[in-house]
Amino acid sequence: PKRSLDCPITSNDLAGSKRLYNFFDSVFAIGKSAQDSGLRYVKQLKVRYGIYSYDADNVILYEIEKVDAFLQFVYRGYSTEKEHLKKLGDNESSQRDCMILQLSQSGKSVREIASQVNCGKSTVSRIIQRSKETKDMAVPSVPPSQPTTSGTMGQDGTVGTIREVKQAELFAGQENGEDKP
Repeated sequence: PKRSLDCPITSNDLAGSKRLYNFFDSVFAIGKSAQDSGLRYVKQLKVRYGIYSYDADNVILYEIEKVDAFLQFVYRGYSTEKEHLKKLGDNESSQRDCMILQLSQSGKSVREIASQVNCGKSTVSRIIQRSKETKDMAVPSVPPSQPTTSGTMGQDGTVGTIREVKQAELFAGQENGEDKP
């Protein structure tokens, strides 16, 4: 599937093959390097019997070359997956986030935004949701069940309205009166 080059390859990136993943003894994936468009890395995602050798810390690196009108992989060594992922700078990331929010406010769908910004739909949804949450946190709200600090202080040290404090004092006085013979 179309995937962002800044995220590592996982089993969730296998598109329609996710169900087949459970039946395989060993699964490998080929990732495109963000360093060079001609480089590919091979990562081992699953091994049932044997050694898990080619994980994110040890991927096999290949270069695509055309030899006699045929494309082929030419072995270039080993590397880490992190070296081949796209690194978003703070400025680049914040520009992308601003563009996503602008497109969202203009009425575009998540799918349309994802294709315009060239990132995944889940990334777009997460950025929009995070924006909504920060707006909700910016407006302080006091639940109605909690007393405000504008009330008075009761005998037990709790804050409440005058009516609540008087009711508590009356209730406490009735309990004390019943205990006396």
